[in-house]
Amino acid sequence: MNNINIEINKKFLFYALLVFMIAEPVILYTKLNDEYLSTKALFCFIYSFVLILLIFASNSIKEINKKSSILVPSLIMLIIIIINVLAFISSPYINAHTPSKQFNYLLFGPLGRNEGIFVWLVNLIFLFSAYFAINTIREIKIFLKVSILMANVVAFDGLLQFLFGKDILFLWARPIERYRYCFSLLGNQNFVGNFLSLLMPISLGIYFLIENKYKYAALIYYLSTILQFSCLLCSRTRGAWIGVGFSLLLVVVLSIKYADKSYYKRLITIFIGFIAVFLVINNVSDGAIYTRASSLTSNVKAAISGDETSGTKRIFLWKHSIKYIEKRPVLGWGTNSMPLFFKVSPKTALKNWGNSNIIVDKAHNEYLQMAADTGVPALFLYIGLLVLIFIYGLRSFSRMHKQNNVYLLILITSIIGYSISLFFSFAILTYSTWFFIIIGVMLKTVNVINTMQLNGGVLIEK
Repeated sequence: MNNINIEINKKFLFYALLVFMIAEPVILYTKLNDEYLSTKALFCFIYSFVLILLIFASNSIKEINKKSSILVPSLIMLIIIIINVLAFISSPYINAHTPSKQFNYLLFGPLGRNEGIFVWLVNLIFLFSAYFAINTIREIKIFLKVSILMANVVAFDGLLQFLFGKDILFLWARPIERYRYCFSLLGNQNFVGNFLSLLMPISLGIYFLIENKYKYAALIYYLSTILQFSCLLCSRTRGAWIGVGFSLLLVVVLSIKYADKSYYKRLITIFIGFIAVFLVINNVSDGAIYTRASSLTSNVKAAISGDETSGTKRIFLWKHSIKYIEKRPVLGWGTNSMPLFFKVSPKTALKNWGNSNIIVDKAHNEYLQMAADTGVPALFLYIGLLVLIFIYGLRSFSRMHKQNNVYLLILITSIIGYSISLFFSFAILTYSTWFFIIIGVMLKTVNVINTMQLNGGVLIEK
């Protein structure tokens, strides 16, 4: 009877995870400071408590052993959490005379974003939840389909904003203030780009590798990819464009050994679709998309020459962030402390941003941001976590049949594309939870596929 209850609780955990995935992107509450970020962050915090209760109710923690793919990644994340706490305690801005505003900034992050020292704990809970919730190939497939569905919802809403200048699906959301602009359900065009850089590789990868007999399903995945690509262009987020570009390249490289006539046909079809969408969106935006894309080359040249204004001032932010990292390399300045230590004179602010009253709160590079906040050791641990996950995936990928490799390829490219996009941006709780959910699913996929393949299983289902 007890085993039956545990299995029921595992099912509850799986469906609770799906509920989160469906609800989190669309949830808005206009009475909070930011109806997008504040609402979603609060929802993530509350929901993490629900998930941790279900994890213990399902007795899932006992599944972890020396052979579990989640063991080392979870230990790395626990160490990062400890370093976050130490960075908070050792921050030069924490003392007996610390103003409550500064203290709250370090503890909870900027108002609305809620990116304080608890974020890594929440991310770890979502990692565990995804790992323990997924137990069969059928559940992996459901997870991927729900991910594509919500990516389509975000992309469709963003595309409508871009085309019509207002939010047609969510009329109570804040008005669009800029012409040919989209922030969809995330409140910022960069956040839309980052979210799609994480989820677009899923529909793209399935489209490339789905079996020929599933023609209607292939069409759905193709249209989903085109829709998401359209919104990605509308977001004008070049870092996300680069991330998705690497994902596409990785899909082609890793799946080339399975190439047949249908594979090359799909490759040509997707490129034709991308070109057609680019031409239409660029025409609608009066050439703004082409201008934005072509500026990548000039920005790279300017960055090489040492021009700090290139890359929407990112080179300026990166160079000065590195200087601050050098001053406190071990534990950093404290989580989310950049607005406190990154000093910009009114003259410099006016020169770079056209406004003398600028507060720099992000390095616009997740990796430099982490080193500045919590030190170089924490950054190395995080990079090590990403490398380890990539190794887990590729090692299993090289041993498996084509049918089994579909799932791993999709999840690997999703993680890589998003990680690259964060080189030009930063993570927020709204989509960092999704990132760690996908990591959890990938780690469990490795376990599930390895176990079934040892038994001679072929995993594709109708």
